[in-house]
Amino acid sequence: MQTAAENSQNPSLLVVGCGDLGAAVATHFAKRGWRVYGMRRSAAELDGVDMLTGDVTQPHTLTGLRELRVDYVLVVLTPGGFSDERYRAVYVEGTRNVLRALDTRALKRVFWVSSTSVYHQNDGEWVDEDSPARPTAFSGARLLEAENLIAASGLAHTCVRFGGIYGPGRDRLLRQLRGGQCSPLQPPRYSNRIHRDDTVAVLQFLLESAARGVDLQSLYVAVDTEPALLSDIERWFCDYLRIDYAALSPDAPPARGGSRRCSSARLQALGYAFIYPSYREGLPSLLAPVDAALM
Repeated sequence: MQTAAENSQNPSLLVVGCGDLGAAVATHFAKRGWRVYGMRRSAAELDGVDMLTGDVTQPHTLTGLRELRVDYVLVVLTPGGFSDERYRAVYVEGTRNVLRALDTRALKRVFWVSSTSVYHQNDGEWVDEDSPARPTAFSGARLLEAENLIAASGLAHTCVRFGGIYGPGRDRLLRQLRGGQCSPLQPPRYSNRIHRDDTVAVLQFLLESAARGVDLQSLYVAVDTEPALLSDIERWFCDYLRIDYAALSPDAPPARGGSRRCSSARLQALGYAFIYPSYREGLPSLLAPVDAALM
């Protein structure tokens, strides 16, 4: 395989986890002339990307990473199940396995996708990168454990804590409201969201910033500019969809996560401008084109 030294005019990137988000980032940079490698559990092809097959929970499948000498690594993992066992295997042990498998001699920075679920605050508090994180649920605890592994590695790194990702194909709220359900009004619950397209764009922005020599922080919170009460979001979307909010049954299954207001001020100060600054711009994208034409 070609190394970064053999293709030194443009940066090189390895994306570990080429699902929806990772694949979008990988192909973005491949189109811009970067040397891009991608890895996923099953064989796949992406335009312009040199693909490898590997499972982060199986160290013997990661030996091919040792042959790569890249500038940047982006790790986008998915647990494949909501259990402590899966979160530990994928996020904690999987991250440990990837770090051990990498050739880090030319590595400039590792980017790792995390979640705002690492925060424990649950009473509407504002939180940012400097807020304490003491998760009580296994999901946040394992993600924080993985973040700490990366910090302890000594490698230059940036962890990005994303809020709840929504967008086409991630339309739980739309299906819930159209199904006649809304969330309970009590206790009040704040929601922190980010559109799928902004999720991809944030990762692209941070990688491009690193390649330009921008001094990045080790942690960024990535949520849109307006955390809001879930009930306010549902009321607004019902009005947009011409659904009678008052007629809905307030017994929708509770979403994961607590009630806090996350700030992405650090990310915005770096220069990132959201494609969908709030739910008002983003939620209509959940509608199929034929539905949107009827609004």
